[in-house]
Amino acid sequence: MDTRFLPSVPGVWKATLTELQVDDPDYAYGHTLAQLRAMLKGNDTGTLRTPGGAEVEVSLAPWSGRDPETTRLRLGFTFIPHTPIAPTDPRYIPPPTRQPTICHTSPQVEAGDPQDAVAPAPPPYLIFIVVHDRASNHRVEIRPVSAKQPPLTIGDIRRAMDVSQSTLPCPLCDTVIDLAAPLEEALQHLARACDGDATPVDICVHHPHTIAERKELPATSLIRVARTWSS
Repeated sequence: MDTRFLPSVPGVWKATLTELQVDDPDYAYGHTLAQLRAMLKGNDTGTLRTPGGAEVEVSLAPWSGRDPETTRLRLGFTFIPHTPIAPTDPRYIPPPTRQPTICHTSPQVEAGDPQDAVAPAPPPYLIFIVVHDRASNHRVEIRPVSAKQPPLTIGDIRRAMDVSQSTLPCPLCDTVIDLAAPLEEALQHLARACDGDATPVDICVHHPHTIAERKELPATSLIRVARTWSS
């Protein structure tokens, strides 16, 4: 749906839904399927508001047969300008790349918005590595966590995986995600920012709903998978 991020920046907002597994550190902070359905007036499709008030199409169709109380989803919005903003413009936001990027986020929620009130507030501060594969729309997130069962540390990943590789296969399909740099570089970022090789971490591949699943996640996998839907 066409709208404007600022008066001088026309573009379109996109919505993304990411399924949160019980072992995901963000599980408690997601919306339940029932909550999202209520926000859509009892339907599986409809529109939701961005923090700025724009209406964006959302579909719960991939989860239509799932338990409405235990299925939790993370809702996100992305603004895409029609005309690229020059890097010298103060409003410029670098586009996603395949280069591992360390991200520091401080979530801010608009006070008094009933759409946001149904989910618990997320942790006030997060640090994580994000890698986008623009060819397939897969995304990899690697981040430190306060607790994870069973615990997985940076040292565990180094011992169990070949971190010198700059690719990572998706556990659900045949896609090879291009990290553009060895996994070791992302681990070094987190080790320096946190507690070295002893840092508990979560590593997750975001699998888009537009790509067929051809495999089942091995029970012994060190990598989690989050299924995503995008408008």
